[in-house]
Amino acid sequence: MLTTDTLSQVFTSVSAVMTSNRDYLVRLDQVGGDGDLGVSMDDGFAAVASFLGSSAPTDLGQAFRQGRGSSTRPRRPPWGRSSASASWGWPGPCGD
Repeated sequence: MLTTDTLSQVFTSVSAVMTSNRDYLVRLDQVGGDGDLGVSMDDGFAAVASFLGSSAPTDLGQAFRQGRGSSTRPRRPPWGRSSASASWGWPGPCGD
């Protein structure tokens, strides 16, 4: 069963991997992008791990609602533009 404790352990583990690979991901992204992938992944996973490890509610649904912030519009998904993000109205990289 998925709980906030289990999710916290997962994000803490992934966060450690992102931290150790931060520079590598930056170098990869510099080849065809803006070079911020390692920074974004490290910071993002660390923030979620910190949230889940601190004052997150034990109810998983409440944790998801609190963790997404105060915006009423869904935020851009971490996986980038996809058919799902297009159907949710998120703009693509060129604003499309």
